[in-house]
Amino acid sequence: MGSYVTLARADRISYELVKGGKPLDKVANIESKSGRRVSGRTHSVRGVTLIELLITVSIVAILLAFAVPNLREFFVANRIGSASNEFVAALATARSEAIRRGANVRITNLQLTSAEWSNGWHICADLPASPAPTEVQRNQACKDKDENLEQTIRTGAPAGNLTTLYATFATGVVVFDAQGRVTSTPGMFVVCYDSTTFAQSGRARSRAILVNAAGRVRLAVDTNGNGVPEGDAGADITGSCTAPVA
Repeated sequence: MGSYVTLARADRISYELVKGGKPLDKVANIESKSGRRVSGRTHSVRGVTLIELLITVSIVAILLAFAVPNLREFFVANRIGSASNEFVAALATARSEAIRRGANVRITNLQLTSAEWSNGWHICADLPASPAPTEVQRNQACKDKDENLEQTIRTGAPAGNLTTLYATFATGVVVFDAQGRVTSTPGMFVVCYDSTTFAQSGRARSRAILVNAAGRVRLAVDTNGNGVPEGDAGADITGSCTAPVA
């Protein structure tokens, strides 16, 4: 019988059967904590074949083909929804402040003579003044933050990259009186994202905000599911993102 040697490692106890000074199976030299080189079994590691890799890549590509469009739609809906909700809140603030103060409160864009509101807006409360200023003077004072005529309540930031906000109010201002009613013709605001049309291939690219004569502010609905918001009469709004028609 050959001699048998028992080998021990410092960190754990293992047993290796060696006959005639040669390992019984394939062995690799390993080093113990003491610095002595001893024999230990090797283990083969199986890799990934080319076919398996190609199958995995194909599955990932298929999943991405379905996921990417859905992620984009989610992103677009989120951008439109955030911008719309923010502006609804701004209009609601202007109306409630007018009722609370018992005075006119106006919200103006930064052009006054333009229907575009994408660059920001101001909410202002009328201050007593003598002689009484004209509406044009008050609108300009609100835009310029002139505290002699208008008290600035809130300022809105630009709509953001690829997001547009246009209205049917050509004067660039909406005024709420002490009863919360609008002093001008009722109108509409439209928020769009990366589009000049309200919908693309049946997918919504816009939200409409409706303001009626009583000063009520609400988001338009899309009951027929074609992606185009509907006005107070229940019909789809017309025009374009930069020139909406209620």
